[in-house]
Amino acid sequence: MLDEATRWRTLVKRMTLTPNTRIGVGCDAYHTEPRLQVIAEVPDSRNPNKTISVVSSYTLPLLSEREWDEEYAVAWIRQCLARWVMHELDEWLRLDGKLLNDPHATDAIRTTA
Repeated sequence: MLDEATRWRTLVKRMTLTPNTRIGVGCDAYHTEPRLQVIAEVPDSRNPNKTISVVSSYTLPLLSEREWDEEYAVAWIRQCLARWVMHELDEWLRLDGKLLNDPHATDAIRTTA
């Protein structure tokens, strides 16, 4: 019988993404429970000549062994990755040189078209 984190790790190990992006399951400095992690080396949108390491993490759904469904788990991971991709898109998408939706701005100063 596999524990929950091991089920997620086993599934994620079978997945690949872009060459400079890794996905995994682990803990970070802020969370003691295992989380889905997306780790990528990307150009810095504020300084495109520089490459930075980006780490995003997502709380894993609690699924017992009986509840485990690989199709659901893959769909959930895809949704997390879609959120991550949209964030990265928002780092770069500009209109007339201005960010359309700065993902790091507070709502009060977020730019919209």
